[in-house]
Order: sequence, then C-alpha cells, then structure tokens
Amino acid sequence: MRTFTNIEEAREAADKMPAVKEIIEIDHVTEGLCYINITGYIQDLRTMLSNTPNSEIKALIAAHHTNATIAHNTMIEQIAAIPGMSELKKASSIVSYARDDYNQACKYGYPVREAKSMELAEKKYKELADEYPIASAYLSAEAWVIYSHWSNTEKVAAGRKACQRILSGDNWQDVLSDMDAEWTSYATAASARA
Repeated sequence: MRTFTNIEEAREAADKMPAVKEIIEIDHVTEGLCYINITGYIQDLRTMLSNTPNSEIKALIAAHHTNATIAHNTMIEQIAAIPGMSELKKASSIVSYARDDYNQACKYGYPVREAKSMELAEKKYKELADEYPIASAYLSAEAWVIYSHWSNTEKVAAGRKACQRILSGDNWQDVLSDMDAEWTSYATAASARA
C-alpha cells in the first residue's frame, strides 16, 4: 500500500502499477484526507483487518461501504426521478423484444407481422424520447457505459461523465454534444497513432 496526499498522484501511481486494484480515500485523524493505493480488494483488506485490534480502521472501512451504498442509492433515486424515465425504459424493453421476435421470425419465414410490431414499438419509443428528452439523453449516455464496457474504457468514461452531468442538471444537449466530441477527439487521436 502507498499513501498519497491527492487523488491525482494516487491515480498516476496506480497507472504505473498494474497490481493496484483500488484507491481508497481516508480522512485520517492527524494527517487529514489521504489516498491509499491497495493491491488487493477492499473486501480482502477488511478480512485482513478483522483480526487486527484496530477498531478505528474497521469503522473507517465500514463507513466507506456505508457511504458508497448511500451514494449508489441516491444516484438510483435521481435516475428514477427523471421525468419519463420509467416510460422510456419500458418502451426500450418492448423495442428490444420486438427486435428479437423479428430476428427470430427472419430465420423461419416471412416476418411481416413482427416487422410491423417492431416498427410500432420503435415509433412509440421515438415519441416518448421526444416527449422526455432528458430521460432519452440519460439513456443514450448510459448506453455508452453499458454496451462499451468491455470494448473501450474511454467511451465508457465519456458516457459515465455524461450521465453524471445530466444528473447534476447540466443541459442535456450540451452534455451529449460534449460526450460525442470527447469520443471523436479520442478516436481521431487513436487512429493518428495507429
């Protein structure tokens, strides 16, 4: 474990050390806010410290997980509070099922009925997306996080940043524009290096 006084130093050091699994933030009693690069996972650290008589460290780790849980639950509540979010998620599921039905029908014959069903589902989704643009923008940004997760960390980071900005109340049009610009800039630079 290495300790740093700011998150930038901790991230820079973690990038150079592939063994680092997590960076944890600690508000130390005497040293103040510090960051520790750990080579194991927080659960492993908790297990290791469970045999140590240091109750302050155990309480700190428990508080870290409690705060993370609270932050996660708060984010879920913010997402659910976006007007039209539940309607758009339902419509998105219907479109997905309609596409699956269409693709399945293509394998076995003439998917006329399924094509019409898919067209209606997509039309309904588009109408809802137009009616609830903030929810639509959030789902677009979230798609970058979900569907790009294993293929491109930069695209995931751009999507995650956009999601956070939308939840913070930034203009959704600016957020999506910045997200696209960030990705385009990275992709252009990557292709120039290749």
